[in-house]
Amino acid sequence: MLRAEEMCRGGEEEGASGCPLADTVHCVSCDHEWKPEDVAVVEACPSCRQRAATVNRCESCAVNEVQYYREHTATGQLLERVLEHDFDAEHYGVDPGSVPADLREGLKIFRNERFRWEKETREKAEQRREEQRRLREMQQRR
Repeated sequence: MLRAEEMCRGGEEEGASGCPLADTVHCVSCDHEWKPEDVAVVEACPSCRQRAATVNRCESCAVNEVQYYREHTATGQLLERVLEHDFDAEHYGVDPGSVPADLREGLKIFRNERFRWEKETREKAEQRREEQRRLREMQQRR
């Protein structure tokens, strides 16, 4: 989902594993969930003894709320249809007459949002590169 990591308290880099409120993990092998002493240092799964676990998002995470609405509301279901149709349109081509008006409007909004997100991401990357360049210049002057 676009912008999911921006909504999570764990931030863009770490996501759920960086969230100070995240306290449960789930096993990648058997889906067992448990609360380790520290989510950053997870021991083997108490159920299957595998060591592969993923940190779950905290209960107050905005990403969970968005996911709930995507699954349980008409608007969320429209978003799911938009995402599916966007993929189909990009990879297979779709006859414009076969796209209902609500889906067409949803696609326009989605693509505009994606374009804006991509532009912001590029600008942030450029800004980081510029900051790094300036830092190197300052270090070289010393």
